[in-house]
Amino acid sequence: MRSGLTDWQIAALAEVFADPVSARQLVQEAGIATADVPWSSESPRVFWTAVSTLLAHGVAVGGAERLMTIARHRFPGHPGLDTGPGGSSPGGPAGGVVWEVAWPRNPLFVGREDELAALRERLVGSGSAAVLPVALHGLGGVGKTQLAVEYCYRFGGQYDLVWWIPAEESSSALAAFTRLVERVGIATVGSAEESVDALVTMLASSNRFSRWLLVLDNVGEPEDLFGVLRAAAVSGGHVLVTSRDHRWSGLARTIAVDVLPSADAVMLLRAHVEHVGEEDAGRIVTALGNLPLAVEQAGAFLGATSMAPSEYADLLATELQRLMGRGAPSGVRPVAATWTVILHAFDDPAVVMVARLFAQFAPEPIPLDLVGPHAAEILPAPLNEVAADRIAWAELVGRVLALALVRRTEGTDAVVMHRLVARVLRDDTPGELRSFLRRVARRLIAHGHPQVRDRPEAWPRYALLHAHALAIGLVDDNDPDSRNMVAWLIRYLRDRGDYPSSRSLGESALDHSKEILGEDDPHTLSAAHALAFVVRDQGDYVMARAMFDDVLARSRRILGEDHLSTIDAAHQLARVVRDQGDYATARTMFDDVLTRRRRILGEDHPSTIAAAHALAFIVQDQGDYVTARAMFADVLDRSRRILGEDHLSTIGAAHQLAGVMRDQGDYTTARTMFADVLTLYRRILGEDHPDTLSAAHNLAAIARDQGDYAASRTMLEDVVKRRARILGEDHPDTIAAGNALGFTVRDQGDYATARSILDDVLARSRRILGDDHPSTIEATHQLARVVRDQGDYAAAQTMFADVLARRSRILGEDHPSTIAAAHALAFVARDQSDYVTARTLFDDVSARSRRILGEDHPSTIAATHELARVVRGQGDHIMARAMLDDVLARSRRILGEDHPSTIAAAHELAFVAQDQGDYVTAQTMFDDVVTRRDRILGKNHPDTIAAAHALALVVRDQGDYERARALFDDVVTRSRRILGDDHPDTLAARQALADDGNNSGR
Repeated sequence: MRSGLTDWQIAALAEVFADPVSARQLVQEAGIATADVPWSSESPRVFWTAVSTLLAHGVAVGGAERLMTIARHRFPGHPGLDTGPGGSSPGGPAGGVVWEVAWPRNPLFVGREDELAALRERLVGSGSAAVLPVALHGLGGVGKTQLAVEYCYRFGGQYDLVWWIPAEESSSALAAFTRLVERVGIATVGSAEESVDALVTMLASSNRFSRWLLVLDNVGEPEDLFGVLRAAAVSGGHVLVTSRDHRWSGLARTIAVDVLPSADAVMLLRAHVEHVGEEDAGRIVTALGNLPLAVEQAGAFLGATSMAPSEYADLLATELQRLMGRGAPSGVRPVAATWTVILHAFDDPAVVMVARLFAQFAPEPIPLDLVGPHAAEILPAPLNEVAADRIAWAELVGRVLALALVRRTEGTDAVVMHRLVARVLRDDTPGELRSFLRRVARRLIAHGHPQVRDRPEAWPRYALLHAHALAIGLVDDNDPDSRNMVAWLIRYLRDRGDYPSSRSLGESALDHSKEILGEDDPHTLSAAHALAFVVRDQGDYVMARAMFDDVLARSRRILGEDHLSTIDAAHQLARVVRDQGDYATARTMFDDVLTRRRRILGEDHPSTIAAAHALAFIVQDQGDYVTARAMFADVLDRSRRILGEDHLSTIGAAHQLAGVMRDQGDYTTARTMFADVLTLYRRILGEDHPDTLSAAHNLAAIARDQGDYAASRTMLEDVVKRRARILGEDHPDTIAAGNALGFTVRDQGDYATARSILDDVLARSRRILGDDHPSTIEATHQLARVVRDQGDYAAAQTMFADVLARRSRILGEDHPSTIAAAHALAFVARDQSDYVTARTLFDDVSARSRRILGEDHPSTIAATHELARVVRGQGDHIMARAMLDDVLARSRRILGEDHPSTIAAAHELAFVAQDQGDYVTAQTMFDDVVTRRDRILGKNHPDTIAAAHALALVVRDQGDYERARALFDDVVTRSRRILGDDHPDTLAARQALADDGNNSGR
């Protein structure tokens, strides 16, 4: 484990181990090689800062923990040597608090008691459930961030959750929010903003965290970032904002943060250097306008050098006079003066150069490992020599930290330069050197990749690199390594779901590449590919398809058919084509991609497996379940062998295989596999992880397929409850679970409850997602089915017509979902006995299905099935029988004898035989249907009971009243037990039993 020391610990060690003898003894006892330690340091604080940097670089594994344990043993009870729970600084969070604060507690924090009291009072003093956010506003350098940090550590134990959001750049803010989303386990697939919306909904509900604090640091213009202000207003959560913008009074209760009072400024100066006399201290802080940032730098300089305070005060006065004469802004002068004194009076060219280099970066954590032996050749003198020696580099960083030019961040081996300091240093750097250092910064960022690039573990590193890449204009650099880094940053942002930032960076990269390299350069093609990928993820399929079409055409012409970039472009184009519902074209393309990858990369390459997975999906979409099942099984076998049983990709493959088994009607095997997937997710991800809940959702769905409505309802009620608690009532996944619950309740025959559930689902979908969102349209579809079940055919017809119109407009006439809507509309026309309209609609649905999906697609077969039912309703039994004979033959061939759809076709065909008076054939077929359903679905499945009912009717029609009565008795008993006394099927069975009693008595 690599770990450095906190600022609090460094200050304490510098106080109690100030002489080289005691320091050396402590270092040796902690097992740190003395040869690695910079003994020539000028002050104890510089020395211990350098030791901390060495420890963070891994000089001695566990060295920081051993060193502090020994120090605490030597000086028991020393407050600076004690650490809070979890290694936090004193006064940090209690155990169990969800905590991320970017800064360690400042051991030299002084004053601000009035501001802290006002801040606490405004957040909690009113006792009201609704709490307005509090905004700390003031000029740069007055200490707004440090005040917020102190509040977090002082009152952190009063919260369940404390989270720091760097809010100057939207991408950095979104990255911090996303880390919190992942920490509390509510990340969703897709847009990061959707996950953050789920987080805000959860915070607003107060279900998991009743006492929470979000700190939005350095926000620009007043705005409700991701709705967190509204969440605080309804939940009692706290939002603390720091900003240089005074206009926050419109959205928050504001506290103006000014410079320190003179007495506190003197205290801050003396916290760094004790030997300053009253007169000199007064001169220094007065010259610096009591600005905390400048006072801290002044104290740090005096503590790190032997300069007399009076001499320093004289130098400050001279520099401030010169800066005033040059017209430097008043807010900049104090920091500019302290820097100028360092520049002229501190004989350390390396410190000056590294400070000027750090000033080129964003005011975000700068990873110190950007500099090392690998970077020596690109750094200017004297940094090139220092970079080659990690001990020398650690000592140099220690000297920069000791001068307070940068500050170390919490939990990372990184430093941050205050934006005001960076501005002063950039302005002071000669133009040619500034341009050179900017190029150096670009080189360092371009080579700053994490060891593993394509995993979520890399995201925190890329989040930092992205902030700096924007600050130094990396996208405008022509170096190949810079282009490569930009490509990875685009991918990182897309993978994390930050589509707006990914698209913005992608557009800039493509524009620059076109301008510098031309349309047909391979790097331009790569940039266009990356941008098209983001556009697809945003759901803009039309634009994405056009972009991928262009990329593929250029790649084939420039790189050749078998180039990996060309094949990848074909893969992505096929995905967009599938998204648009053009399954036939997509299958042809995926087939070609898979063939090429097998030939070039081999069967077991991850890209080959990904292509096989994608092809299996499209085959499943086309209804070729046998082939899809074999393909998913092969993908699962390879994933298990290459990645292992517990790898999330392997579990995902098993999840998909279970889905296609369900499509085949193999409910028993599918239910077992879904249960296994759920068990693995629970063990690896936990009960409340979104993937775990998705598996539970699917398991409940297949229980419903099997007619186990009670189990399905129980599971779905649990899923709805968990998602509402974790994601919030209005999260799309919670809404989807509610939709499924309504569907199951409908199957139980409880139409009133189902309608109430689905009415609520539709209202939420419309409010959260909009009328045209696919989930909203699907919710309308499901509600219309219940309305139809209740016999309100006119209302159902209106709703189905609206679904059809929206899908036609959004997805196109021939999209499978549009065809499904037309299918449902035809159903309700048939229910109203409008056989002419129903037949016309079913004819059209059947024709479209044949053309789009093919003769043998299950949806086409289902459309023909329903058309045959309409033909039967029109009394054309001969044609209906012929059509159902064809449906049954195709179902047997495509789906198998025991698929529920095949059995349903046999059921319908038996009805037609009964209509024609062919009771012997009808009874034989109904007997077979009952036997199969009993074996496959179970004796108590509603479809099995319905088949037994139909069998009883045909037996009665043949005059076998005794057997018919026994069958009806059994049907009524099971219907009451499974469906309830008031279910329509139960009532129909009881009526049939009564009719049979009348027949028996004749």
